[in-house]
Amino acid sequence: LTPGQTRELDRISMAELDIPGKRLMGNAGRRVAEKALEMTSDIHDPAIFILCGKGNNGGDGFAAAVILNEQNYQIQIHSIPDKKEIKNDSLHYYLKCEGLGIPVTFGSHIPEFKKPDLVIDGLLGTGFKGELRKDLIPYVDWINETVSKILSIDIPSGLDGNSGTLHLRAVKADATMTFGGCKTGMVFRNGPDHSGNVTVGEIGFPELDELDLPGLEWTLYSSEQSKEFFHKPAIDAHKYSSGKVLVIAGSRGMTGAAMLATFGALRCGAGLTITTAPSSLNEIYERSIIEGMTLSLEDGNSGVLSGDHFDPIMEKVDWADSVVLGPGLGRELETQELIRQLVQSINKPLILDADGLFPFSGKLEKLNAREFPLL
Repeated sequence: LTPGQTRELDRISMAELDIPGKRLMGNAGRRVAEKALEMTSDIHDPAIFILCGKGNNGGDGFAAAVILNEQNYQIQIHSIPDKKEIKNDSLHYYLKCEGLGIPVTFGSHIPEFKKPDLVIDGLLGTGFKGELRKDLIPYVDWINETVSKILSIDIPSGLDGNSGTLHLRAVKADATMTFGGCKTGMVFRNGPDHSGNVTVGEIGFPELDELDLPGLEWTLYSSEQSKEFFHKPAIDAHKYSSGKVLVIAGSRGMTGAAMLATFGALRCGAGLTITTAPSSLNEIYERSIIEGMTLSLEDGNSGVLSGDHFDPIMEKVDWADSVVLGPGLGRELETQELIRQLVQSINKPLILDADGLFPFSGKLEKLNAREFPLL
């Protein structure tokens, strides 16, 4: 899920399905507490330090403390917002902590506390992006410098939940307990290195396949699941029965992109490949692609493909079972126009990548007009 989809999931759950926010937060706290128990199972009488921010992540931290208190753990909570700034469902669970006598401190300085065995990071949630506030930097540094295990709630604080980018620093967690679904920022860029072991905790959200969330639908495949896409060839398989791929890629200075795309198709099991080549570069293609065929297209020594090549390319589209379009094609105007024409006309499964996406920058809705599979 993206942060925007997560917000919509929250809204649907509470506003349309009448699931109380307190219940969702309580369930989230229970999942965090369960993960904390798992991470400290080999420690006698563990000490747990919980940092709570202003948002729902802080509330989840308070809710987790209530559950952990039942185990008689040594718990210390430090809240970034003052008591009067804690609102809504977070206030409900803060007051529970107060009623149970769980120590809670406030302010801009981390209090002295015996070396914790586990730090629970509830500073920032999935809505964070950009630079950390200066007053939060010492907290993130303290968390990362501790020799304790680190558990982040929903997403490591300081990590962009959409893109996985960070500005200078973010919490580097050993584990993250997230809700609703893994966040896109956890699998892109800095996300995997900072999220640690990611668990999606069940807190009572509706099933995602029952909802119409905005934006793209994301699916995360593990290495083991990915293997299911590769099948052992039949004993009588041959090149004509193993799929034909047309690769439309490469230009002067970027012939390597065409080679890599072609080699990738062959290594995935394609029986036959044809790679388009501007005629002035065809010798390079011929020398490098020894397992596949090439289609030399007269280019007047320009080193790029253009609208003049539309018809001969479409003839090979009829031959192919699937098409790769874009890697290293360049961004010349005539090439962009060719790409637009091809995307509209190719009636086979199409993988669109790299320079193939450039003509649709800011106009991705135009890709929705395709009737055939597009990746």
